[in-house]
Parts: sequence; C-alpha cells; structure tokens
Amino acid sequence: MGIGMEAAGAGAAGHRAAPVLPPAGILAELAPAERQLLSEHGTFLELRAHEVVIAQGEPQSSLFVLLEGQLKARCRTPLCEVFLGVIKVGESVGEMALLDAGKASATVSAARHSRLWQISREAFEQFLERAPGVEKKILRSMGILLSRRLRRSSDRLLRQAESRLHSLMDA
Repeated sequence: MGIGMEAAGAGAAGHRAAPVLPPAGILAELAPAERQLLSEHGTFLELRAHEVVIAQGEPQSSLFVLLEGQLKARCRTPLCEVFLGVIKVGESVGEMALLDAGKASATVSAARHSRLWQISREAFEQFLERAPGVEKKILRSMGILLSRRLRRSSDRLLRQAESRLHSLMDA
C-alpha cells in the first residue's frame, strides 16, 4: 500500500499541478506548500518488478522517494553480492547524489511494481533558490538519515568482525 498524496488542484494556466509529495522521510518537516513546490521540480516514475533505478558504479545525480511498492539495495564485488536492505514506502535513496557528485555505491531495483518521485541535483538546486528557508529543513533530515544509516552499517561491520574473530578462536 502506498502513501496517500494530498489532492492537487488545477494550476493558474488550467493544467493540473503535480501531486503533493507525502510528509514522510526526509520530507516530513516540510509544509504542504513546500512539498507541492518540490514535487513540481521532479518527475513521477513507475518501475516494473526487478527494474533498476540506480546502478552500482554508474554516475548518479538524483534523489528518489518511494511512493508505492518496495525497492531493494545490493552491492556486488568480483567475489560476492551483499544484500543491503529494503527501501519501504516513504523512504528515499540517492541522497548523497544531491550533496556529492559521484558514482552509485549500490544497485537499487524494484522488488515489485513501484512508484517513485525523482529529482536531479540541478532541479533540487533550482527548488532551493525558489524556497530559501527549506534548505535547512531538508539538509537536517538528510543528515539524520545518513547518520542513522552509517551507525547501522558500523554496527553490522562490528558484529561481522566479532563473528569472524570468534570463528578463528574456536578453530
């Protein structure tokens, strides 16, 4: 089940405005008008099951917010593939692309039919120029999210190292 989006009215030119993004994840602190303006700077996408939205090692310059469905993230090395986790409705991926140009560190694909919203780094910068007070809210939310992910990754690595150490000691 997806996140319900607030109804969007007709624009001044008679065309329908983009749907309002939900108040979830890194967008939770934004007011409805701020989320409406942000949604107009991005694109709504549909993915089929197993379709890739971010490919590890490829240039990545967009943020994605999952509106419906489910995504999965994984990393590959020449020796193995590591499952990183599931992205649920309301969560985002690609936050680092808005802050730091570079290649994707993981592959993200649809676990099932999914609906996303995407914004490029350039469009995000244009949005921030039109909504100057919003930058602090979004960057704070992104900082908290990325800090939590880093803590979880550090904890996971520590548990794996402890497990390997115990295996060596028992041998």
